[in-house]
Amino acid sequence: MYFKDETEIGELVRAFETCEIHPAEFKHYQHLAVALWYLQHHPYEAASEKMRSGIQRLAAAYGKTRLPRDDHGVLAEGSARLSPEGRFPRNDFRISE
Repeated sequence: MYFKDETEIGELVRAFETCEIHPAEFKHYQHLAVALWYLQHHPYEAASEKMRSGIQRLAAAYGKTRLPRDDHGVLAEGSARLSPEGRFPRNDFRISE
């Protein structure tokens, strides 16, 4: 799956924040895309909090009490993929699974 532009990633972020995406359908590349979007639009601490609280909210919305992965690690992985200027590494926003 590839994202054609930031608008499409923004739609994924909205679905994540409103719990419209089922946790079982929230793939790793989508998780990274949300983390990258947060890192590009917010300072690291705010992005970390948004990711952490969003994962907890999404899990709770679907009756999950245990979180399978560390969202901080995903933010670290995501931030490593950003350029030094804090931008996505390519203009086509291609993020693959």
